[in-house]
Amino acid sequence: MKHFFTNTVLIFFLAGISINAQKKNDILLPVRLGFSSFVFQETKPQDANAAITLWAGVLETNLFSEHGIRAKLLPFLLTTPESIENALKKKEIDMIVISAPDFYNLRDKYHLVPAIAGVIDDNIYEQYILLVRKDSGFNNLQNLYGKVLALPKDSYNPLLNIWLTNSLTALHEKDRDYFFGKIKNEEKESNSVYQVFFKKADCAIVRKRLYSTMCALNPQLEKSIKIIQTSSDLVLSFAAYRKEADTTLVKLFFDVAKNAHTTQEGKNILNVFKSVRLIDLNAKDLESTLKMVDIYVKSRKQNKK
Repeated sequence: MKHFFTNTVLIFFLAGISINAQKKNDILLPVRLGFSSFVFQETKPQDANAAITLWAGVLETNLFSEHGIRAKLLPFLLTTPESIENALKKKEIDMIVISAPDFYNLRDKYHLVPAIAGVIDDNIYEQYILLVRKDSGFNNLQNLYGKVLALPKDSYNPLLNIWLTNSLTALHEKDRDYFFGKIKNEEKESNSVYQVFFKKADCAIVRKRLYSTMCALNPQLEKSIKIIQTSSDLVLSFAAYRKEADTTLVKLFFDVAKNAHTTQEGKNILNVFKSVRLIDLNAKDLESTLKMVDIYVKSRKQNKK
């Protein structure tokens, strides 16, 4: 499972948002948890369902053992932007793990509040990087006109495309399909790097964290490839909840989730999601991410005039 998937674990601790407080040991109404399929990269639906069900079970158990409260978590996948909005519109979910672009589009309409993000190594941020071979002679994006670009599958990387589009717009260039001679979409993100390494593509865009891990395992990559452009710090996906929802139990679920890494069982589950721990997320943490999306949206609107 890829690191995008790591940020998705955070939804489980938001479980108490839509339920009313009851006495300890009472059985509470089920809590509905929505997961955008964006966060489950390179993961089969059945595997994603198994993972989130396992995590939900751990949090249910921990919530009862730590606070004496029983609450059923009902996680489910939402596979399209339309299904996400429909679920919010009908109030079928109280919280959701969502991509930054979807959050940008839906936050005001459905009063979404950012809540939790997963720490991957030492922080919650990712960066995208533009790679070329050191012996290519390419030093910036402008040098890559008409060249072959390799990048991960589009459906999993809305922020990647937004960053690339903004970069091209800043150069007064048209969209990526016009600028590049060919675009190769790779099922596995790591393959994008290898396309450059083996000279099957002129450039690639991947997450910096992934590239660093690959270089640690294969130092020859770093000897042959260089970074010529880096994005700002980005939060790719995170958990948000509806402002109008009942948050009576939410802090209890926060405590259970944020303390999960202190137990061996919690560590094991977090490791499945490639996450070290879970922390609070606020609007300031999302500033650079949402600013990038805002520039993209405004630019698209301007081009349509």
